[in-house]
Amino acid sequence: MTFGLFAYWGGLNLTYMLNEWSMAGVFTYVLPFLLIFAFVYALLSKTRILGDNKGANMIISLAVGGLALVGDYVPRFFQTIFPYTGMAISILLAAIILGGLFLGDTPWIKYIIIAVGVIGFLVVAYSSLSDYSFGGGFFWQEYGSTIIVLALIIGAIILVTRSSGFGGPFSGGHGGPRPY
Repeated sequence: MTFGLFAYWGGLNLTYMLNEWSMAGVFTYVLPFLLIFAFVYALLSKTRILGDNKGANMIISLAVGGLALVGDYVPRFFQTIFPYTGMAISILLAAIILGGLFLGDTPWIKYIIIAVGVIGFLVVAYSSLSDYSFGGGFFWQEYGSTIIVLALIIGAIILVTRSSGFGGPFSGGHGGPRPY
């Protein structure tokens, strides 16, 4: 007797099926290929670099998707970045729920959510690139956290000065003499 998708069905369960797909390379090669193919095809179709030539867009997208999987870099990178992305999305979702629960409908709640999203993106990018020599070399190990903190401070300063009216006389803020 079956009780839905997650129940046993003829001795086959979801965990077994996902493990079989993993061993067959679905998550390592098929899904990254489809993701790259779809992105390149959509980009070529939207920008119309080659006009409305769907055949050329298809061939280029197939070639880029296939060539991206020649080495082991793209599958390893996808296996690194997407678990971190899932954790960042979970943290962002928790921030949205808690912000809505405790802060209500305040006008600056969206800035807090955007800040949590930007911090999450930076952490995901830093964590994912630190596994590779091009992103996690000596420079990033030595200065990466300092660069991220400085970028956050500069971003906070820009956000505060734009939203609080500390701009100059021609910036649209309330600083400086009025022209009338």
